[in-house]
Amino acid sequence: MFKKSLLMPIALFFLSFNASAITDAERDELSRLHNELVQLQRIIKLAKKASDKSDTHQFNYLVLEKELNAIKQGVEDSLNMIRREPKVQTNVTGEY
Repeated sequence: MFKKSLLMPIALFFLSFNASAITDAERDELSRLHNELVQLQRIIKLAKKASDKSDTHQFNYLVLEKELNAIKQGVEDSLNMIRREPKVQTNVTGEY
């Protein structure tokens, strides 16, 4: 009886681990995506620095940076297998 009662939690542990595991190919692509997001952050900083501060129609770099950081964090969480439970999702507005 003791063995059967231990078997179920152990089985559930391994099943939940395998369900959230990513393949090597997916890990490679997510890693590449992460690197591209880092490059985008650098480009955004350069564009922000080059912008005309006196222009009445300013591009909203702050919102863009915030949303890009949220996306990058999600990719990092997946790569590091941090996310075991669903997170509260924030919507990307796309209005910059």
